[in-house]
Amino acid sequence: MNGRCASAWIRNNIPPFHTYPMRHRIFILFAALIATWGSMLHGQDSGPVNGTLSSPAILSPDSVMTVYGRKGTLTTVTLLTDKPVEGVMRGGTEINVVQEANVIHIQPLIPEGMSSVTFRVAGVTYVIRVRITTEDPSIPNPVFTFAKLGQFDDLDKVLTNAPVMRPSEIDLNGAVRVIQRASSDKQFRATLRNYAVLPVRKIYSWNHNEIHLLEAYQFADLDLIIFKVSWVNLQGEAYYLNEGQYHIFVGEREIPIQVRQQLAPRSIVFPGQQETVWLATQGYKLRLDNDWDLRLPPEASQLRAYVRETGGTQ
Repeated sequence: MNGRCASAWIRNNIPPFHTYPMRHRIFILFAALIATWGSMLHGQDSGPVNGTLSSPAILSPDSVMTVYGRKGTLTTVTLLTDKPVEGVMRGGTEINVVQEANVIHIQPLIPEGMSSVTFRVAGVTYVIRVRITTEDPSIPNPVFTFAKLGQFDDLDKVLTNAPVMRPSEIDLNGAVRVIQRASSDKQFRATLRNYAVLPVRKIYSWNHNEIHLLEAYQFADLDLIIFKVSWVNLQGEAYYLNEGQYHIFVGEREIPIQVRQQLAPRSIVFPGQQETVWLATQGYKLRLDNDWDLRLPPEASQLRAYVRETGGTQ
């Protein structure tokens, strides 16, 4: 039955809507509303959502965008990224795909149907749904950009593949030298891969001194995070604070420290002396952008202070 015959049959066999009793009309309207909701919930597209060069749509690995195509034409998808587009794969024989750098050409091979294209950018996998129709796409050249990643998301894949090391294998001295050089040599810093720095800058009061948890440094390919703690003894007497008494936490979870290093000889920090402590944790697949916290031993009212000359207590 063609469209014209179907319309005639409906006119001749279906009573007009206004002739139905009120309760029937309400039921019909409600059924129509349910049918509309059902089609929306089952993936029926309300229309093209593809972007343009002036207003690109945003791709996310957690959602699937739809592009439209028609047999006999190409749908050209442009991905706005300066990183390589890798692993381009079609979802089935309904389409062909051809990649040119950050552009993917999609050629539908059937009149109507569904398919998909999968690809990776910076180690993240994305999927685009391809809806094939008999109509020309309203946007035959859709343009996409990418949801902004977290500052350290690009290190996740490297971190996953990093080895677990014994404490004796962790070269803390060498890592500290790299950190110090990278902080002052921009050209050297640019050569470092899988390296990141997080300014923490939290201050803790201990015996009327300010102890600073300054920064955390990550060598993702080693699954190694190093914390720098620094403070100056501004009081009139010396204090004992051993490297083993500095503890790193995330929330209520203590993060094990495998290797430690401190500047103060015999762990005694004298008046006016600056102390620097390095703490290294390895092998726990921790992202750098955690809310790190430093915990210290009790103050002098509970812990004996070591005084260089008098030997008294505070």
